[in-house]
Amino acid sequence: MDHFIQKFTENIICISNDRLSYHQNRDDHDGDDYWVTIPKANRNFENVNSFIYFENKKVRYIWDNDVREFIKLRGLDKDIKCTYFYQQKGLSSEDQKRRQIVYGLNEIVVNVQSVFNILYQEVLEPFYIFQVFSVIIWTLDTYST
Repeated sequence: MDHFIQKFTENIICISNDRLSYHQNRDDHDGDDYWVTIPKANRNFENVNSFIYFENKKVRYIWDNDVREFIKLRGLDKDIKCTYFYQQKGLSSEDQKRRQIVYGLNEIVVNVQSVFNILYQEVLEPFYIFQVFSVIIWTLDTYST
């Protein structure tokens, strides 16, 4: 329940070893080697074989067994100084794949409408219809005295 007293129902997704093996290209490793890195509530990372999450309003929440609740999945946006980033060398390709499983794709999908579709929607607004009607009445008025 949020601060507007609204309730939401979401599907909970569990990703385990078999799903992780699908996401990762793991031809040369055995089944015990599948794991991903998830953030914990105490700002540390943990390597796990499976994790549970759900998404609400485009925000992902991950189950934390230590605190026994879903925590908001955060990136590098809280309590990290800029000097931390200057010292980083980047992630290996395997670490990138593991983080992509947890965080998802780094993309924003924008539905782009055609110019004609936008123009059509704007012309059908009541204000514009009223303006066109007013101009027609104004031009047809004879102004006779």
